[in-house]
Amino acid sequence: MEEVVKKINVWQAIKGGLVVIKNNPILLISIFIYAILSCLFSFLISIWIKPISPEKFSSFLHLIFPLISLLIAIWLYFFFVCLIIKIVFKAKSGQTSLLEEIKTAQRKIVPLLRAWILYSLITFFGFIFLIIPGIFLSIKFFYYQPAVIIDNEESRSSLKKSWQITKSNWWRTFGLALFFFILTGILKAGSEFLGSPVSFILSFFSFLTWGWMLSAVTLAYLQLTREI
Repeated sequence: MEEVVKKINVWQAIKGGLVVIKNNPILLISIFIYAILSCLFSFLISIWIKPISPEKFSSFLHLIFPLISLLIAIWLYFFFVCLIIKIVFKAKSGQTSLLEEIKTAQRKIVPLLRAWILYSLITFFGFIFLIIPGIFLSIKFFYYQPAVIIDNEESRSSLKKSWQITKSNWWRTFGLALFFFILTGILKAGSEFLGSPVSFILSFFSFLTWGWMLSAVTLAYLQLTREI
């Protein structure tokens, strides 16, 4: 019997990502909290990494504070990736419990970190050997995050699963990624060139867009792996 190849409905994933956020207060609040914290840590890190005098550089505080801020920011990133994807997945079944999703997110941070390291190494070498292989691999492994968080895949198996489900869906996945790449790129470029407070507002919206992207990517993954 011939296997049925599922296709992504890109617009449905993009639009559905917003609808899920709009209809789920827990998800909306989680994304807002992440955006606020990300703006705060970006601001703090930008202050502390500015050029300073040798006397201040030798200060323990000036050495350790940026490192601690960066580590907390990294932990927050992986925690909220896990939390947002899990909430979107649960929202499709109409059942969301913030406490349960937080517990799950905490358990998934380390597996997701391992998968991210493997993903980053592979795509990094892809970009070294010209841009095209890097783009190709980035799209083929685009769904490794929901594979880890939703289906409990390990590092290698999450990349393998993403590779398999993007068969016949590479261009559609590329379109989904490109939409959010352009949108966040415009917001980040504006935040770099425009002064405060417009810069802060645009940066805040770029982090909100990141939450929207995670929601859309999760729905696209579910289109490929489940009947929704």
